Amino acid sequence: MEFPKKPRVISFMRGKIFSRVREIWGEARPRVLVAGELGGGFGHTHRLLAVTDRLVDKGLDAMFAVRNDADTADVMRKFPRASVIPLPRLRRSALNAPGGTYADLLLGCGYHSPDTLEEGVREWRRIFKVENPAVIVCDHSPTVVLAASGLVPVIHIGSGFATPPAGRPLLVLRRAGEAGAAEREARVLYAIGKVQHSIGIPEISGIHELFSHARNFACCLPELDPYRSVRQELAAGPVHQLPRPEPLPPVPFLFGYLTGLDVRVPGLVASLVKAQVPAGIFIRQMDPVCADLVQGSKVQLYYTPQEMHAALARASAVLHHGGLSTTGSALAMGRPQFLLPRHLEQSLAAETIERMGCGVNLRRERGEIGCLIKDAIEKDTYAKKAATAAAGLTNRTHRDVAEEIAAVCFKHIVTRNRGTATGEP
Repeated sequence: MEFPKKPRVISFMRGKIFSRVREIWGEARPRVLVAGELGGGFGHTHRLLAVTDRLVDKGLDAMFAVRNDADTADVMRKFPRASVIPLPRLRRSALNAPGGTYADLLLGCGYHSPDTLEEGVREWRRIFKVENPAVIVCDHSPTVVLAASGLVPVIHIGSGFATPPAGRPLLVLRRAGEAGAAEREARVLYAIGKVQHSIGIPEISGIHELFSHARNFACCLPELDPYRSVRQELAAGPVHQLPRPEPLPPVPFLFGYLTGLDVRVPGLVASLVKAQVPAGIFIRQMDPVCADLVQGSKVQLYYTPQEMHAALARASAVLHHGGLSTTGSALAMGRPQFLLPRHLEQSLAAETIERMGCGVNLRRERGEIGCLIKDAIEKDTYAKKAATAAAGLTNRTHRDVAEEIAAVCFKHIVTRNRGTATGEP
């Protein structure tokens, strides 16, 4: 499958669409509901903010439903006048699914029980009816998509993992999760079907149909899309502009972006200190013990998030869990990666980077990780292949995905307004 060689441009027709929306609505500004249901890290919200920036610039109002206080703070910094509503949450399951498919993710996030799922779906539908958004843009939000059926147009964005191709059977993405995968998928489908029947919307025949009535954008590099082999079109690509390759700094330095929710992190920090690895690390929700561990060492802790591109430019390599945004940015700049994945999606990213020769999946390592990282940085073990991968990305034409998403939003608004004017649903 070849990548596009010619530049993709925003067509004149899109300008007509934006003008048509203003013509229809006049002084009234249509409102978009921006929602982020699942996922950890900052990448999900930052992706939504990038798209919202385009929509607001073109005349829409935005309201948000996001996961936590940190996401709310990010929203308010960018859009201080925006309203943020509580995010309906499903009661999570105590089941320990092996994590081989997208259905396993849903099973652990409230789709194990029809009653739990229906409670969340009905709350979302209540929000849609009260707030009356013209369109919904959501990231990694299966319940939002399910609840919006028949009520509001939806654009669903996210990583390749979070946007399984509509109409294509789910892949078993990890061999260890293959046993019983069909039965677990059937349990999730049963819960979805019961809810759809209860609220009076058409039932789907497979989980792969869950996103069929949404417009979906896989916002990742095709290399990082686990569904690349079955997706009819290449993944759209990131909504943010990727950094350009930069030479490695003359003095070795490791940049780290980790979460304190991972119990392995204090041990990892201790290993870096012991190996005397020069490093600067931001740990979200940090365990205070980490601050004690780095006293008098070459490891520095950052207490606020670092601007990713600037941090990568200063670094010889990056240590992280395998989040999509960090993985893609490091790949584009040509930085070797040391990945400590926490869940299936991150494991898939780590395996891809390792397979490309651009880094190592630390989850497989049993030795002293600090020494492994120091040795790899000093010997430039992964630097050459990381630089080659970055050069390949630079030579590729990238789409303006945020603008494409904005254009689809406005098309939905025009179509919906036309239907309202004629009495059509």
